[in-house]
Amino acid sequence: MKKSNKSTLAALCVCGVMLSMSIALSMFKLFELPLGGSVTFASALPLGLLSYRYGLKTGVPAAFLSSLFHLIRELHYLSYAKNLAAVTVIIVFDYIAAFTAVGLAGAFKNKYSGTKKSEMLTFSAGLSLAAALRFLCHFISGAVVWYELTKELSEAGDFVNRAGAVVYSLAYNASYMLPELAVCLAVGVLLCAKVNIARIGPNIM
Repeated sequence: MKKSNKSTLAALCVCGVMLSMSIALSMFKLFELPLGGSVTFASALPLGLLSYRYGLKTGVPAAFLSSLFHLIRELHYLSYAKNLAAVTVIIVFDYIAAFTAVGLAGAFKNKYSGTKKSEMLTFSAGLSLAAALRFLCHFISGAVVWYELTKELSEAGDFVNRAGAVVYSLAYNASYMLPELAVCLAVGVLLCAKVNIARIGPNIM
């Protein structure tokens, strides 16, 4: 087998393992909100490691596949949407864009200087960037679509009305995205302390 074919096979195997780990961890929910959004046991971390170790060209496509899984698993949320435009916003911002953003966790790998401190900082910065972009996607969907739906579905409709779309979406999405990021950062830093994540796994480049 040619070296290029071996590298391709190794890349597919690594992506498959990390994607499977991410999906499995996403099923272990520390808590879940009634209209979507949950805190998992660092489900973004495997894809973050993949992106940091092998680059965005590997991490982003793997994260995109993850977004399709989450969309299929949570198709029932689309039933809340009143029209095609709302369905489109939910699909694009709550799933495709939001979960694909996780693949950007390796964005600061080029700043890695070879030290343990540098590894922790660049990996944490990448995870934070990915979480911030994912939050932005959920925020847009929350303000555009879910604000109106929540006013009708929630018993706390008066509060939602008083808060307005921006405050409502900020509060709702921050309530699970901040803990989710905190869990990922905590586990990620502990992992960095134990192994060299910049070199973890086979060399498939």
